[in-house]
Amino acid sequence: MSKKKNLSGKNYIDLGFGGMLFNNDHEQRKVSRYGKNGDKLIIDTAFTPDTGYFETGIIDERYYEDWVIVQEYATKKDAIKGHSAWVKRMTTNLPKELESVHGR
Repeated sequence: MSKKKNLSGKNYIDLGFGGMLFNNDHEQRKVSRYGKNGDKLIIDTAFTPDTGYFETGIIDERYYEDWVIVQEYATKKDAIKGHSAWVKRMTTNLPKELESVHGR
């Protein structure tokens, strides 16, 4: 377990579980999801208790083989808008790379 800072400047605790700690309640925390397991592109937005924010994560084999957290939001309303923007971006105008708000 270690304390880290994300790009919002807030501290969060990396529990070192690779996200497994919160997987069981994902349906309760989920805001929206584009794609499904097995798809080349999945965009998932949910509340994350470890950071205290809503986050959009993307997994796309054209970039990385693991999730990249691309944006954080303070409110669910912002998370809904942000999720829609990421779906549009990833399906119409792919970025050259994905940058994680938590660093790589």
